[in-house]
Amino acid sequence: MHDQNQYDQLAFVHLPKTAGQSVHQFLIDRFGKDNICSARVQQQLANIQVAELQQKTVFSGHFDLSLIDMLPGRVFSFTVLRDPMDRLLSFYFYLNAKSQDMTEQQLSQPEHSGLHAARYLSPDEYFCHAEPGMRAFLDDHYDNFYMYFFAGGHYNARRQLHTTPKRDVINRAMKRILSINAVYTLDTWVNLDKDLNANFDLADSEAKEYRMNVGSVSNDPSVRQSKLKEMGATSKTFQRLEEMVEYDRIIYRYFADIEASQQ
Repeated sequence: MHDQNQYDQLAFVHLPKTAGQSVHQFLIDRFGKDNICSARVQQQLANIQVAELQQKTVFSGHFDLSLIDMLPGRVFSFTVLRDPMDRLLSFYFYLNAKSQDMTEQQLSQPEHSGLHAARYLSPDEYFCHAEPGMRAFLDDHYDNFYMYFFAGGHYNARRQLHTTPKRDVINRAMKRILSINAVYTLDTWVNLDKDLNANFDLADSEAKEYRMNVGSVSNDPSVRQSKLKEMGATSKTFQRLEEMVEYDRIIYRYFADIEASQQ
């Protein structure tokens, strides 16, 4: 626990499909919209003037870890982890569902190539046999994402680190993630409120339930895996899914075990 009001700014490193929209709304409610930086992704952050970086209290979005070092104040940083298999399948079905609401013309745009793949590739093609350019994009977002992101500090880190021995990458990832002030799991991020009260001068909050962007497919990974089978997935897909979460599970279980021991 930190001393009262030790921090000037807060950085939420939002990883895809880890309740980030719910956490973001929670931060708006706790700090007020005017105190939230308008940037939500790294590209937008590059366009923010230094004056705004100095004036805003909360930075919440899909940012590189460099954000934590670039903010001018004393920064309380945190992230939220989700069971890796649950996160992976949730991400896939989210993209698949989103693609169904788009026109052929929209899906043909280069910036929507990932959504095009989620709609038209079979599970085996999508997870195992996509063409090289698309394979790199998919692996960046799926293949042990926690490990590569924290080891390299940005979303495309796998491209630089995929030939590095996994033992070295996971060690680097754990060292970096342990430098963050707080790591919550999807089930316990509500403890964030207690930590914010201890470190920022905030008014008492009204109890709310935050649960946004819930997909149409059950959150139970076994249900989602059954859905993949219905879509034609073979053992090749399921073997690849296990490979894609192998090292992320090490990271997730480390923090889940810490939380369990504190209950």
